[in-house]
Order: sequence, then C-alpha cells, then structure tokens
Amino acid sequence: MKRFILTSFMIVSFSSLGSENDNIPMLDTLKSVPATLYDIGKLRLEIATKLSSQEVSGKRVEGTKFKVKGISLVEREYSLGIKISYKGKSKYITDDYCRQLQGVTKARFRTDRMAEDLWPMLMMMI
Repeated sequence: MKRFILTSFMIVSFSSLGSENDNIPMLDTLKSVPATLYDIGKLRLEIATKLSSQEVSGKRVEGTKFKVKGISLVEREYSLGIKISYKGKSKYITDDYCRQLQGVTKARFRTDRMAEDLWPMLMMMI
C-alpha cells in the first residue's frame, strides 16, 4: 500500500507542473545557462561526500577506538574540500590516535588525486 501511495503522489506532483508546453520556456532557460567547471566538480564532490558518509557513518575506524560520525562538504571563498568527523571517548584523544586517524583519512581521501578525480577535463587542458 505504501508503494501505491508514493507512486500516486509522484504522478500528482509531476502533473501539477502543468502541460508540456508550459514547461518549454523553463527548460530553454535551464539549457541556456551553462554549468561552470567549478559547479560540475563541486556537484561531483557533494555526491561522493554524501555516498561516503552513508557508507562509513557509525563504523569503527580500524585500529582505533573511534567511529566515523560523518563526512561533509566544506566550501569557503577560495577552497573546497571535505570534513571528516570522528566520535569517541575523550580519554582516547591522544597525539598517537590523532596521527593514526590522520593517516587513515589521508589514505582514504588522497588530496593529490582529488582535483584530478573531480576535474579530469582540466588535466587535459594543462
């Protein structure tokens, strides 16, 4: 029954957009505004961040007493990156654990490859 209600809701919501001819100017506008290479790379990073967060959230970091709390996108004026949050008891926060978590993070998210993975078309231009 839940599938039927969900399907019915989707049909109603799409049909409320109007007739096909009403949507043509909106689609033309969307098609006329190009996405920048930055927009494309940011979108790819957002998707990768979301999928990675879903995959590893709540899982214990191997060899430590910490779990991954989540992964999120960080965007500042001149930088774009990811933030990985860990959770665990404060008594385990030591320099050794911090170095260990940093090593695990660097191994999983290689910053030297990130730009190439997000903007492969830029590497062809250089």
